[in-house]
Amino acid sequence: MLSVVPVLHRQTVRHLEIRAALRLSHRNPTINRRGRMREPLRREGPAYILQQQLPTSLTKGTIVDLETIGLTPSRGGVICVGTIRSSTLEIRTRAREAKSGSFYESMKGFVRSLPRPLYAYNASFDAKFLRSFLGYGKKELVIDLFEPWRSRAEVLKLKWPSLDELVTGPFDELPRDPGRDVDRDIVLPLGALREDEEAWLRRGRHERIPRRVRRVTGKEIPGLWKKYAAKDDLAALEDIVLHNRQDLVKALALLLFLE
Repeated sequence: MLSVVPVLHRQTVRHLEIRAALRLSHRNPTINRRGRMREPLRREGPAYILQQQLPTSLTKGTIVDLETIGLTPSRGGVICVGTIRSSTLEIRTRAREAKSGSFYESMKGFVRSLPRPLYAYNASFDAKFLRSFLGYGKKELVIDLFEPWRSRAEVLKLKWPSLDELVTGPFDELPRDPGRDVDRDIVLPLGALREDEEAWLRRGRHERIPRRVRRVTGKEIPGLWKKYAAKDDLAALEDIVLHNRQDLVKALALLLFLE
């Protein structure tokens, strides 16, 4: 299902391989030293688009992650559609002045073109919005990457784990807010990177590793959308895209683990 380019060291423990893949994926030209977008979002019709090539490749299917306002289709809508297909990560976010209907119409063709099957974390949630707004067939399957852990949690009578609890990225362990010293010429190691791993990340580059990257939570998305829609605050739009990208990369790691 997945062909994965070796990233850092060859690990014997599988969850370490996943963390290595996440480290490489988080080292991307999308983020600058201040935790903001370096690659500008491209406007195309009713959507802003971020497209990026990853060092991993899905040989079958597409990972999908939606950002929504509201927990049900009747009380909300879709504002962002993120995908990983083959080695391409693509995120399409509705522009503030675009009508929801025009955004949905443009996204229907995009969703139809995605390689099947679709994978999603907590697929029952995304599937409802895919079918209500984006033309996904009622009989088409969305494979739930969360199901093995949901079932186990229910048997053991435990709380369902979140995606962030199942897959920890290197920036999750850092302070969420940049603080006053964000512009200092200091390099903070990413998580528990060794010196040789840092050297690998810096190889062929003349810039420093981002000192900190803002981690955006799902609970912040409705507020960020309101801020962007009301004030044309592109920083809020970028935060929505950053959150979606983080979830896509973690879902990819989860699929790798299940394979």
